[in-house]
Amino acid sequence: MPVVTTVSAVPSACQTGQAPLLRLTAPTPLAGLSPPDNGRYDDDYGTIELPFKIQWYGEAQNTVYVGTNGYITLIDPTTQFEVRSMPSSWLPKFAAAPFWDDLYVEDNTDQGIWYQITQDYLIIEWIAQRRDPTVTDYVQFQLVYARARPGIVQYRYFITGNGNGNAASVGVQGDLTGTSEYATIAATFSYRQSRILPCIQVTCDTNGNSSSLCTSAPFTEVALS
Repeated sequence: MPVVTTVSAVPSACQTGQAPLLRLTAPTPLAGLSPPDNGRYDDDYGTIELPFKIQWYGEAQNTVYVGTNGYITLIDPTTQFEVRSMPSSWLPKFAAAPFWDDLYVEDNTDQGIWYQITQDYLIIEWIAQRRDPTVTDYVQFQLVYARARPGIVQYRYFITGNGNGNAASVGVQGDLTGTSEYATIAATFSYRQSRILPCIQVTCDTNGNSSSLCTSAPFTEVALS
């Protein structure tokens, strides 16, 4: 009998301006980040080794690279902070971006990057700040991957900053040619648009290949096993 835990949404706390509250029930801090510079983890990445493969656009890997700037990548890591529309040569060709923006994590605060792995799920959670010298601008979001749903990545949003994603890129990219150095296809939800709202989830389905797409809906409780 598998152990079942629950990651719950609390709608009243799911809004811009609220103090962040870590949602994972059994979080593991992301390993592999460089020591903080001036008290910040900035433009860096860590590594997660999975007991199952994560897959989109036909590429399947056990190793995931997690960037502080709001994305994960397969095969190659990156520290890219400059945002572009997807598909983009500025990220490795297999990249999934719940909130690609110029973000950083303050050391010795309630900010951070954590993950939780069960036999069926990977969830990565970011609590970070957008680079805005005029205001403290929190963002909090998750990437959810279900082993039973290869080719599909899901993003869940709790706090989305003052601009609701108006400087971010959200989507997933890959390559179907097998020969290109860069991404040749993407499912994009938004690029520098105020479409990333608290308490929504974005589902990007790459199984349609050239007709892949990202859609949004209010999110509900996720049971993890």
